[in-house]
Amino acid sequence: MRPIVDASPQSASVRGDLIWRRLQQRPLTRRRLVPRVAALVRTWTTGDRVAAVALVALAMAIDVFKVADTSVWGDEAFSIGLASLSWPELWRYAWTTEVNMVLYHALLKGWLDLNAVFGIPPVELVVRLPSVAFGGLAVLVVFWTGRRFWGRTVGVVAAVLLLLNHVMLLMSRYTRSYTLEVFLVCLGSCVLLVALTALRHRARWWAAYALIMTAALYAHLFSGLVVAAHVVAFTALLWLPTQWRDAARRSLRAMAICLVAISAAALPLLVFAATHGSPNLHVPPSSPYEVARALWNIAGHSVWYGLLLAGATTAGIVFTLRARRTRPGSRALPLGPAIILCSWLAVPFVLAYVASQPRLNLHLFAWGYLVVVVPALCLLAGVGAAALRRPLARFALATGLVIAAALAIPEDTFTAGQDFRTAGAWVVENYQASDGLICSTWSCALSFSYYERLGRIPNALLDASPVQWSWTRGGASPLELADVRTYTQVHPRIFFVDSVLDGDLAEVKIRAATAREWLDDHYALLADIPIASSAGPVRVRLYAVDR
Repeated sequence: MRPIVDASPQSASVRGDLIWRRLQQRPLTRRRLVPRVAALVRTWTTGDRVAAVALVALAMAIDVFKVADTSVWGDEAFSIGLASLSWPELWRYAWTTEVNMVLYHALLKGWLDLNAVFGIPPVELVVRLPSVAFGGLAVLVVFWTGRRFWGRTVGVVAAVLLLLNHVMLLMSRYTRSYTLEVFLVCLGSCVLLVALTALRHRARWWAAYALIMTAALYAHLFSGLVVAAHVVAFTALLWLPTQWRDAARRSLRAMAICLVAISAAALPLLVFAATHGSPNLHVPPSSPYEVARALWNIAGHSVWYGLLLAGATTAGIVFTLRARRTRPGSRALPLGPAIILCSWLAVPFVLAYVASQPRLNLHLFAWGYLVVVVPALCLLAGVGAAALRRPLARFALATGLVIAAALAIPEDTFTAGQDFRTAGAWVVENYQASDGLICSTWSCALSFSYYERLGRIPNALLDASPVQWSWTRGGASPLELADVRTYTQVHPRIFFVDSVLDGDLAEVKIRAATAREWLDDHYALLADIPIASSAGPVRVRLYAVDR
């Protein structure tokens, strides 16, 4: 791997700086310069290895904090339930009802099956470890990318900002595919840069890029917007008058072949999406409010950190553009990688916003989905910090970014979105034989089913409950008032778990309210226990059925 660099390569270590100064003392042709600089760029020092291990360890340590005591809820319970099916049942459900995240669900099933061989139950920590691991790998790839193309300072700052980011922290503690997607997108973007600059084994790098981005699509369909960002960046490299134009033109055929291969491999996903539509009907149309909400979450609910992060990112872009006009002997910032980062940051955001406008609304503009652009944001901020000429200014901005990112982590980051674990514990504590349980949402039904399989909730409590999840019927049965009336005839007491969220469909809210009002009108309320959660409270109401 011998990367073609801009007018002056960014040295990766003190030793590299010394060698670069020596090289400047006698003129070198491009043919002699590129191999020597490439050797410096791809050489990892002991300090780099220590930094990489420390960053991954820190990321995973933060991600597992309190994760074993945090309740499973919502989509997590769905993924765990799907991965708990047999392989034929999993494939059947995936290709008939919900194919998104199919790669993650297959990996999660393999992980749970492996644990089952050793008698390890799928408790909260176990089911979330894959997400934690993929989050750590994403941090490693971001460090590698920054270190390779800008230097160690950029790699360290970007990696720390990523592992402290509010959205990334949430997804790393969530039994869903988001951190796998982020890892693959980061790896694919880095491999794209290496493929553009490589003088040897180019076919292998381009093949790796195609495989990685195809896997990213099977991890989450939103990755298609990152592929679009790569296309936009590659087109810009083709036309902009930079030293990267030659590399892009030399790679045009390879890039075209990769795009055809990715499209062909992802064709089943595209056909499924076109015929079944979006399953995320709860995602509202895009609007300025949703943009502000996305930025608010990316900034960790901190205006000051958001402004500092935006300022560092802008500085990274401005310094890179200014570096184009520096003399050949100066330490120029590479323009090609910066173009890819800018496209990676902006294109998915813009396309998701446009595709989710009210008239079209493909339900793509959700702040959780936008976690894929966070690594690009962190890398650009790292470039802005490292590009300052004065060492004290570089240190101050880098340290300020890290401290602000740590202080910006909201308190509810390490709490459950909805605490069904505590709700289930209270139900078990007050349970009597022949009691029944009614859930108001599918999230509640799946979460209680998960805790039932762990043996924390009596099996009889969920038998014939009005809201049941059926993998064969493709989802949850709606909460019908007639079913509630029938159910109360055979149970002397009823636990009604109300877990409706603001973002739930209007029909779900109406059905839950109707059932609750009917129970309030016909039976005595013995207890009403609200359980605080970050996404919305879970309320357990215990009724005595007077026959």
